[in-house]
Amino acid sequence: MTDILFDTDVCIRYLRKPSNARFSLLQALRGGVQGYCSVITQAELLAGARTPVHAIEATTLLNQMIILPAGTAEASLAGDFLSTFAKSIGLGLGDAFIAATAVFAGLPVATENVRHFEPLPGVVLLDT
Repeated sequence: MTDILFDTDVCIRYLRKPSNARFSLLQALRGGVQGYCSVITQAELLAGARTPVHAIEATTLLNQMIILPAGTAEASLAGDFLSTFAKSIGLGLGDAFIAATAVFAGLPVATENVRHFEPLPGVVLLDT
């Protein structure tokens, strides 16, 4: 089984239902991939739900993945990422925490936001 941490942007594209993103995420989750996401992705998806139906769809997707917590180790690494890359690549707190979570979990990241993840030491990216 392959393990992948899905970034928020991949989950949002799935929830907005463009056929290519929806198919690829569904195919992954049903085809021997164990999906993971950061607790940050959970918060971002639920915060972005505009209606009760959107909240149900986001929760349904999240229930198909293992949600990883972010603790003090992830916070320290996210802080290091931010101090080094916030200005040069526009790295924000959410992406820094998601990247740090992936590093500590030893998981590759599926993201369409390569610009914010590629320069970060220890982060392994998958093509989406």
